Amino acid sequence: MLKRIFKLLGIIIGSLIVVSIICLAYIYSNYKNLEKVEIGNNFVIDSIPFTYSNSGHILIDVQIQGSKQKYPFILDSGSSSVIFKNLSSKFDLEKNGFHLGKGSNGNYFTTRIRKVDSIQVGPISFKNFNIEEAENNFECFEEIYGLFGTGLMHNLVWQIDFRKKKIFISKNINNLQFAKEKLEFRLNENQFSHHLSIPVKLSSQSKSFYPIIDLGNSNVLNINKKLIDSFQTPKFLKVSGFGANGLGDSKSSNLDHRIYLIDTLIIGNSNFKKIPISAVSNGLSLLGLGLFKNFKTTIDWHSKRLILEPYNEQNFNPRIFGLKMIYDERTKKILISSVLENSSAYYENIKIQSEVISVNDIKYSGKKNLCLYERLIKDKDTIQLKLRVNNSINQYQLIKKSIFM
Repeated sequence: MLKRIFKLLGIIIGSLIVVSIICLAYIYSNYKNLEKVEIGNNFVIDSIPFTYSNSGHILIDVQIQGSKQKYPFILDSGSSSVIFKNLSSKFDLEKNGFHLGKGSNGNYFTTRIRKVDSIQVGPISFKNFNIEEAENNFECFEEIYGLFGTGLMHNLVWQIDFRKKKIFISKNINNLQFAKEKLEFRLNENQFSHHLSIPVKLSSQSKSFYPIIDLGNSNVLNINKKLIDSFQTPKFLKVSGFGANGLGDSKSSNLDHRIYLIDTLIIGNSNFKKIPISAVSNGLSLLGLGLFKNFKTTIDWHSKRLILEPYNEQNFNPRIFGLKMIYDERTKKILISSVLENSSAYYENIKIQSEVISVNDIKYSGKKNLCLYERLIKDKDTIQLKLRVNNSINQYQLIKKSIFM
């Protein structure tokens, strides 16, 4: 009897090992498929303009499958290339398997892989490659078609001039021009996903960790809260509320989010003073646009280098209102989804789940208002809010301020 049990257990364990090996081989194969692409034309250096989304992400125009129309994609060095599912049907892309993805909040999710014959970015064409198809769970991304990510970016050198809103693209970093005053960093590359990372310390005494270079993240630095729990810092602010943190995450997720002010952030061998960083539970470590927007930024996968040319005026601690909104599909209302401690919204005692009646006298008339409100919050220094709280309507005036004075 025992022999039969052990034999059965051996068969089960052996089967699990075989299945695991097959799954790992499948995942590896899909990673390799996502990195293959042909650059369709010869060029030395070209440039393309870019704009910003309501959320502050870099938007570039992409022509898909020979289309004359241009579609906005987010330039995102922290993600695979993705086309959003709600818009991908327009292009009738061939199915080509599945992929296991990981979001910025540390969550795993599955995506379908689609085959793309060609896309055009300015004068540069990319041919015969695979792209992930994922749900778009971000607010105000309805007109954005996807993410232009590492599977395409790692083939070229990208120099982003945030002041001129222009991106210079080349096959060789020697074709680009640089100022005399610049910071240069060596990068590490993940050979599977082609994510680039860089050594960072929270102080001269702390250990290095390696955040991903992530143009799709709007903060200076995101870290997993475990990295900072043992680090003694006198100042942090809490974000209260709910919302989605990344691909595959739920919009209703409760936020476990703190913002710390670090006296000296050490990136490579360079020191950055008084830097706010965001810490979330289970999140990935990401170095984002909050840092890079202060520099003309060059990312080179071939030589594994990051070059930062500082602008004359730099601001790592921008002024904000300290609140976010979300559209609730169940109630068909726009609600206050989060409030940041020490912000204008916090001192005005704005409550989570308050219903938004109007912003700057623009009354709510449907879901489309959310993106308009987000644009006002991004562009204006002062806003007037009218909110319904516990069946009473209250008015508020918010003024942007730096949360760390």
